Amino acid sequence: MNCLAVNNGKRFSNLMKLLDNKVSYILATGNHDYDYGRLHDKGNSHLHRYFPSNRNQLTRSQLRMCYMDKNRETSIDNAIYEFTAPDKRKFLVISLRFLPEDEHLAWAKEIVDDPKYANHFVILLTHYYLYRDGSLKAKDSGGGNAGLAIYNKLVKPSKNIRMVISGHCCSPDNWDHAVQFVMSKNGAGKKVAQMMFNTQAIGGGYSGSGGDG
Repeated sequence: MNCLAVNNGKRFSNLMKLLDNKVSYILATGNHDYDYGRLHDKGNSHLHRYFPSNRNQLTRSQLRMCYMDKNRETSIDNAIYEFTAPDKRKFLVISLRFLPEDEHLAWAKEIVDDPKYANHFVILLTHYYLYRDGSLKAKDSGGGNAGLAIYNKLVKPSKNIRMVISGHCCSPDNWDHAVQFVMSKNGAGKKVAQMMFNTQAIGGGYSGSGGDG
């Protein structure tokens, strides 16, 4: 989502009120949702301030569990959601914070590997994963795990993660750098669709229209 910096949080929160209790939505934090230089201060995200877990009751009904970091209240920075589609297919959605640490990946893997989710179609949301040239992010100075590590530690070993959606990468008014898609296989030989989508610099660059939605 990448819009919860303090100066934008209230504005974005007010916009999302249009969807509250009408449409279910799942959020994932980006780098701008944390104070620079303190990315791994666990109380540093503003997500729980604007979007407590009980804000949208439709989403709350799909929320199965949150990861609780030491010495802080549970928030949806790292969370698991479950729902059933009209055609009866079961879905599990994992939302992981920007640059998740090993403990977050291990927690998510334990949930995904639970036999009760063996036949679920699992979707992973995380901000910093796929690069604009289709390669997986190898490292980041902020610490934590970027795309390649997330793939090797969580996506590839899991039998039912079938889709990964990320953002972050872009170039001013360059659509080729705003959208990317690759298909690979996990350890069980199942296809995993991986997509990067970020229009923040489309429509006037970084200070422009942000892609017009």
